[in-house]
Amino acid sequence: MTMLDQCLALLRWKRLIFANTLLVAAASVVVALLLPKWYCSTASVFPPDEDLLLPGASTGLASLVAVGIGRSNLPVLASPSDILAVVLESRGVCEEVIRRHDLLRVYKAPDMDHALKVLGKHLQVSVGGEGVVRVKVFDREPARAAAIANTFIELLDRVNREKRHTSARTARIFLEQRLAQNRSDMSAAEDTLRALQERTGVLVPEEQLKAIITAASELQAKLVLRETDLAVLCAQVGPENPELRATEREVEALRRRIREVEVRPGAAPGPLALPLDRYPALTVAYLRASREVKVQEMLYAMLTEQYERYRIQEDRETPTVQVLDTAVPATMKVRPIRWLICLTATGLAFLGSLLLASGFEAVARIRREDPERFAGLRRLAAEFGLARALERL
Repeated sequence: MTMLDQCLALLRWKRLIFANTLLVAAASVVVALLLPKWYCSTASVFPPDEDLLLPGASTGLASLVAVGIGRSNLPVLASPSDILAVVLESRGVCEEVIRRHDLLRVYKAPDMDHALKVLGKHLQVSVGGEGVVRVKVFDREPARAAAIANTFIELLDRVNREKRHTSARTARIFLEQRLAQNRSDMSAAEDTLRALQERTGVLVPEEQLKAIITAASELQAKLVLRETDLAVLCAQVGPENPELRATEREVEALRRRIREVEVRPGAAPGPLALPLDRYPALTVAYLRASREVKVQEMLYAMLTEQYERYRIQEDRETPTVQVLDTAVPATMKVRPIRWLICLTATGLAFLGSLLLASGFEAVARIRREDPERFAGLRRLAAEFGLARALERL
């Protein structure tokens, strides 16, 4: 059967095709006019330059996931915008939105779970390539759609502030305990260093040794000069000469002071001397004790800085998100698209009518050309109660 023959055959069913198409088109117009109007309001935010929860490193990004807000499909290298989107779609935020706007009554939902499902269908959260998070809310009332979208943004900021304060408070409490321990360790290190200095006389090894060497050199030079003067006097005057006796006493005093400064192995040290034979060991002990004090002081400075930072973070009330666009009531509906509904329904009705007419034409051709096969079709139609309709064809 050629294409022309098929077209001519379908023309015999033109009334059926036209009637069905016209009927469906009219029905689609009525349905499109009866469908309720839906409006969409959009609010957009982006994260601030700082982390959402904690100061310093990017640990703040993982904190929201760690406290149970995250979702299983959150990417490993999630950006701040991805985490904002997770918070917006969290159950806690959605439940608060439902309670504030009485959506159980609006959606006619029997319980919170059903309301959450309906709200999820009317909510779209997306993250743009530039990091902007957009919240779209669909509702039959434009004012309510805008109010719900703005509530999502408000709750997003509140949740982030609570998590930031909680994390900062936990860190502050830990740092307080660590600072107390550090003060105790630093006091113990200072006591150890002071006891070592009192026991050994080592105050500042390098400077102290330098001063001792300088003093010993000066005393030795004075001793040589006075010994020379003494030798000259001995050659010139008698042993009872007062000047000679004074010079001898001065020479003896210089030698005694040199012995107090220069302590050799096996000799008892004087009040101003360092035990030079044990100087390396004393220096090592001093350096270790001094190093422990410096370590504790540096640790104290770092802990104090972090402690003050977390105290500021805990008390800070700055916004955790930057609002780019606030949702406003829409003036134009987003659905239904009536012309698309009517066009689609009419096209489908026309195609369906063509298929139906082709089937009727095939049955009529079998009836004319193959009565035995038609009898089989009639018995099959009788099983479904369609024998009378088949006879009409």
